[in-house]
Amino acid sequence: AGAWLALDATARATCWRWLREQNKTDTVYRFRGEDVKNDRIYRPAWLPEGYEEQSILLNPGFTAITYGNAGGRVFHLICMPMQQGGAIGIDPETARERPVQINGNPGTLYLESDPKKNSALVWFDERANLSFTLSARLRRRDILHIARSVSSSDSIK
Repeated sequence: AGAWLALDATARATCWRWLREQNKTDTVYRFRGEDVKNDRIYRPAWLPEGYEEQSILLNPGFTAITYGNAGGRVFHLICMPMQQGGAIGIDPETARERPVQINGNPGTLYLESDPKKNSALVWFDERANLSFTLSARLRRRDILHIARSVSSSDSIK
């Protein structure tokens, strides 16, 4: 059983805080666990040239920040506690799925082949009991660079 859990990320997730369900049309990450109070805002320290923070939405269940450039292109970073009832939905219909590590944390990059659709990166900081989703129409290396620079920037007041 230990070897199975060590090799199978979905099995490992089932025993811990998250479960990935996949069908023909979408992928859903469901969370379990106690309610978690997230009193921090997580922002990337690195942004692609010309991008800046445009808006922030602070909710008890998640934080969503939109970044944009002068050309009207945007990307979104969502931080959500991994707690009972939480879920993330991804529509990977035309995306290639790649496992990634973000600062030692497991994640999946859904790299879009359709240039009109956003790619998505989902990763989990199990120590902090947080999930992150980055949705962007950017190159793979920029998406990963943004994600790897995300850290707690300040407290939610």
